Amino acid sequence: LRDFTEFLFESEQQVAHRVEPVAQTEHQQEAQERASAQADELIHTQLRGRDASRPLGPFLLPFLTGPWRNVIAHAILSGSEADARCAQALKTMEQLIWSTEPKTSSEQRRELVAVLPDLVRELNTGLDAIAWDGEPRATFTRRLINTHTLAIRMKQPSPPDSQVAALESREGEDAIKQLDERRAARLAQEDEDDFDDLAHTLKRGMWFDVELDAGTRVRSRLSWVSPMRTRLVFTNRDGFDAFVRSEREVAAMLRTGRLAVVDQVPIVGRALEQLLQAQEPELLAA
Repeated sequence: LRDFTEFLFESEQQVAHRVEPVAQTEHQQEAQERASAQADELIHTQLRGRDASRPLGPFLLPFLTGPWRNVIAHAILSGSEADARCAQALKTMEQLIWSTEPKTSSEQRRELVAVLPDLVRELNTGLDAIAWDGEPRATFTRRLINTHTLAIRMKQPSPPDSQVAALESREGEDAIKQLDERRAARLAQEDEDDFDDLAHTLKRGMWFDVELDAGTRVRSRLSWVSPMRTRLVFTNRDGFDAFVRSEREVAAMLRTGRLAVVDQVPIVGRALEQLLQAQEPELLAA
């Protein structure tokens, strides 16, 4: 029995070692998705709380819900500095929005001139951190500079090119639509049934019959579960042939019968029985 216990321990260690690279990758991706979801909510709150009489420039929407969303997510993932960096990213977003609004008084224009150096520095710091560069960044920068220049000089912008204006408006609408769709998809995950409840209870070390291809079933072990349970790593008994599913995907597989929990007790019982049978001659001889 001691030999069997040692064998189980060594096997568990080997499986854990083989699964570790996959687990690390999935853990990082889960953290990134979680941070991006938090960034979506922060941006949504900022945009929803705006005064309807102060419409946001369409060219800002794709930037805020795209690159700057990634900046906020990057800040959330920055460890011990997360709170300070996230607060700075949100402050920069607020200043950016304010800087593009019409400036109707000399006092507002002076304030804009005073704010711009720090604003530009924070924008560049955030965008450099996520490596957003190339033509998309150059195009946005030119558009932003033009907006600021007109505000400082108190000039009315030239009538926009109809095609450019239409493109900016369409891109702005698409950006908001994508933000809403991401949020709606996450909210929809809150609707659960018994199979979702079952998926919540699955633990590392459990065994399953899995149908990966039509008509082909394999015996797989749940070898790792991510902290937020958005990723479950299944392997064979030796820790190889890994495949990853989200908890929602696991619930769907349970629902359709493509994943079935194997009774755990008989597996261990059979192993112990085989071990005892193998040692029976030695016991009788003693």
